[in-house]
Amino acid sequence: STPILGVNSAPKFSVGFYLTYQHNPLVLRDMDGKIVDGGEIVKHHLSADLLFALALTKWWDIGMALPIIINQQGDGFPGEGSPSAGAMGDLRLYLKFRLFESDSKVFALAFVPYLTFPLGGKMDQFAGSKSVTFVPKLAASFSFDRAGFALNLGYRFVAKEAFDRIPNITFDDEILAGAGVWIWAVPEKFQIIAEA
Repeated sequence: STPILGVNSAPKFSVGFYLTYQHNPLVLRDMDGKIVDGGEIVKHHLSADLLFALALTKWWDIGMALPIIINQQGDGFPGEGSPSAGAMGDLRLYLKFRLFESDSKVFALAFVPYLTFPLGGKMDQFAGSKSVTFVPKLAASFSFDRAGFALNLGYRFVAKEAFDRIPNITFDDEILAGAGVWIWAVPEKFQIIAEA
């Protein structure tokens, strides 16, 4: 995802709201890459993130994100039924350190590490991880008068975990990459963001 609620002055408090949709985020495929029958474990996933950020200084922000899963649909695991329709996801706590900003303020580079805590994973197996995870991430943003875009690259450290419901499946670390664009619907007050 893009840097959490970027701010340019301190102290400043920001609130945000994201809607996220994923198609087939958890599936089983055969050796040819085709989804097996009954393998769309989670086919549709719709969630909302409530975001809160506080700029302590011009170069340092802290933030929190609370995901709420609005709807999930899929085959689920054999004999266990479909994924739950609503649940809370894993709480995320952010820090954002601005490493560089151009004199024109068009380009900025930030280090954005965050921790996730398994609130969702404790309540529903499809809602989050079973353990604390750590994600160090670099984010580059390009800001103009009414719009901008960002790129980011990170690495997710997670406790290695064998998946007992499906043989030969293991959850482990992963590389994360993303891009996003934003538009100021109301300058400095209301921002519309889209990301992938």
